[in-house]
Amino acid sequence: MTGHSRAPAGHAAMKNFVDSMLGDIRASYRSREEQLARAARGYKKRMKDLAKKHENLLIAYG
Repeated sequence: MTGHSRAPAGHAAMKNFVDSMLGDIRASYRSREEQLARAARGYKKRMKDLAKKHENLLIAYG
């Protein structure tokens, strides 16, 4: 009967492990999503600045 009494403890330990792992995965996903969003905003800003410079060059030399 000792195997039966240890099963709930093992189940709880596994559940805690899986819950912890899922939390880590969610945090990692959130962090990566924020990193990609920052990169996209930076790219958009650079493209806007480049378009403005191009427009100014066309006005100056066109």
